[in-house]
Amino acid sequence: MSIRVLVIGNSRATTDLARSVLGPLDCEVSPATSISLGLFLAHKSLPDLILSSHEMVDGNGLDLLREVKADEELRNIPFVFVCPSKDSSLQQAGLALGADRFITRPVSTHQFLQAISPYLKERKQSRPEESPE
Repeated sequence: MSIRVLVIGNSRATTDLARSVLGPLDCEVSPATSISLGLFLAHKSLPDLILSSHEMVDGNGLDLLREVKADEELRNIPFVFVCPSKDSSLQQAGLALGADRFITRPVSTHQFLQAISPYLKERKQSRPEESPE
C-alpha cells in the first residue's frame, strides 16, 4: 500500500513540490483547494500526512487545522504547514493548535523530503499489514 499525502490549499507550488518529491517514492498525492474538499478527502482516504498551505478558498490553514484536530478520526494524522515565508505569528498559532511542523518555501527537494520523512516512516510502520485477498 502506498503512502497517502493530502495537500490542501491554494498553493500549486506546494502540490507540485509534493508530487515531484513523493511521486517517485510510490506516494499517492491528492490535492484540495478548500477546507471542505480537504476534509471530505481526508475522511475518504485517511491520509498518512496532511500538507497545508495557509491560503484556501474557504478559509485558511489555521481554520483547517482546528477542524482536523477537533475530529476524532483525523486528529492523529501528522499536519505540516508549507508556507512561502517565515511568519512567526502563524507558526506560533499553528504549533499551539497542534501542527507538527512548518516548512518554509523555497525549500530544496532534499530538505523537503528530510522534513517530512519521519512522519511518513512513522505512519507506514504503524499501519497494519494488508492481508492478501
